[in-house]
Amino acid sequence: MANIEDLKDVLKETLDDRGVLSEIRAKIRAEIFQTLNDQPSQKPKLSENNMIINELIREYLVYNDYQHSAAVFIPETGQNQGPQLNRQYIVEKLKIYQDQNTKDLPLLYGLVYGIKKQVEKDISNTQDLSKNTQFENKFPNQEETFGNSKNKGEAIFQ
Repeated sequence: MANIEDLKDVLKETLDDRGVLSEIRAKIRAEIFQTLNDQPSQKPKLSENNMIINELIREYLVYNDYQHSAAVFIPETGQNQGPQLNRQYIVEKLKIYQDQNTKDLPLLYGLVYGIKKQVEKDISNTQDLSKNTQFENKFPNQEETFGNSKNKGEAIFQ
C-alpha cells in the first residue's frame, strides 16, 4: 500500500513540476465558469478606463498563450474574443512607447518599459539633487565664507 502512495506522490510531483496539474486546474475552472456563464446576464457598461485595462490584460493573456485564463477572463468581462479597442487608440491615450522592436508585443510590455525608464530618470534626478544637497551641507555658512552677495560665486572671483 505504501508503494502505491509513493507512486501517487511521485506522479503528482512530476505532473506539478511539468505544469500539467496547474493547466488541468485552469481548464476545469474555465469549463465551470463557461457552464455557469451560459445563462445570459446583463453586464454593466464599462467605463473607458475599464475597457482599456481589460483590453491590455486580454492582449497579454492571448500573446502569452494563457488560453485557459483568457477563456475565463474574456467572457467574464463581457468582451468578445477579438480586440475591443483599437491598439493605436490605446497607444495614443496612454502615451505608450513603441518602436519596431515592440510593435508586436502586448502594450503592457510598453507600459512597464515606460514606467521603468521614468523610475530610472527619477532616481537619476534624485541622485543629482542629493549631490547638490550634500554640497550645501558641507558648506552651510557660505555667506560667512564668501560674503553676503546675491550671486554666491561672485565673491570667489573678485
